Amino acid sequence: MVVKPISTSILQVFKKPLTIFLFLANGYVLTVIALLSRLSPETANVTSWLYDDKYVVEASLRYYIDFRPGYPPIGKLPIHLIYLYTGGSDLAILVYNVLTFNLSIAVFYYLVERLVGNRTSILKAVILYIFNPALITAFLQPHADFLALALALMGVFFLLRKRFGIVALLAALGFATKIYPVFILVPAMIVAGNRDRIILVTLFVSMVWLLSLPFIVQDPLMYLSTFTHHFYRGPSESIFAVLDGYYGHTGFVHPLFDAAIYYFQFTAVYRPSHEQHFYYTWRYPSLKYIALLIQSAGLIPLCLYAMRNWLRKSRVNNEISFYLSILAFFTYLSLSPTQNVLVHIPAYTLACVLLASNRDKLSTLTLVLYAMTNGLHAMCWSLPYQYIEHVLITTSNLRVLLVALIYLSTFNLLEELRI
Repeated sequence: MVVKPISTSILQVFKKPLTIFLFLANGYVLTVIALLSRLSPETANVTSWLYDDKYVVEASLRYYIDFRPGYPPIGKLPIHLIYLYTGGSDLAILVYNVLTFNLSIAVFYYLVERLVGNRTSILKAVILYIFNPALITAFLQPHADFLALALALMGVFFLLRKRFGIVALLAALGFATKIYPVFILVPAMIVAGNRDRIILVTLFVSMVWLLSLPFIVQDPLMYLSTFTHHFYRGPSESIFAVLDGYYGHTGFVHPLFDAAIYYFQFTAVYRPSHEQHFYYTWRYPSLKYIALLIQSAGLIPLCLYAMRNWLRKSRVNNEISFYLSILAFFTYLSLSPTQNVLVHIPAYTLACVLLASNRDKLSTLTLVLYAMTNGLHAMCWSLPYQYIEHVLITTSNLRVLLVALIYLSTFNLLEELRI
């Protein structure tokens, strides 16, 4: 047996496209963060966003029992434990973000590779994903966005391979990280047979129950309100927020006050306000129903059409079903009334997946404009207050146009597949 020299093996690893993308991505991100640290140290102070962890540690409280965070356990506890055992180290949190960021790149790369197989298309999709300015925001505001995205993309990857048991487990882990990856169950239920649907539901419910059980046993109301309190929120940083005249940021002025009591107690003593997204009263109440109707109008027909194509049992119709399901997922996120920059990490990533195989200039231009819009959105909260409203209006209107362009490009792709 001939053993290759170690230096030759290492060179072969470095020649692999994924390795090059990882080096490129990490170099870009770390350079930008280093520049921000020099130019604006307070901006790069990652642990300043972990004020709830600081309070919980100092007051000797327990998450989901004495104190309700805004995220499910897998989304919150790893970051909290890092904060606890490193004494609030910015470097330790950064390392966690880098590791989960690299995981998301690897999963994205293999997903696009399986979908398109064309090197040029893979290169375009991965580079556009890497240079999304919203990713920098996710590094500076540690909320497990990269982990949630990686789990969602892994679910899509295994859905393509029809490994429904793994899809169910990944959907459950994603739900326990940042809720939205649960959507992968929708296309999975469409393409699965009756037996596989039973497996999907059983494994998903069992896994969520096992992950939740330690907290439900100790305080079910506090734990469940981690999920239900989101229903009280108003619009934020979206076209619906612009129409309702709300130009504030996602969140609440006193985030530590409401988290230490049951949410039904909080809603009993705190009056809803048009000034607070966290417990919001709509200026135009019909808007929230219009938002739900628009989401449903984009979501339900796409899923039903995907099911109709899947029932035809041909390879082309299976591909069409897959893209329609991804478009439905994208629609749900991009037409949500509640948005911030971090919401556009999964939405933009799904747009990259949808348009990866399109070779026309419009698709590339659409993704570039989407990335620039994310960058403008991310910058607006560092601007003087009098400019924030104008920037939010601009980015919200631009995204409506971009969603329309993404729909156009996706349907062009579907027509090509049909031919």
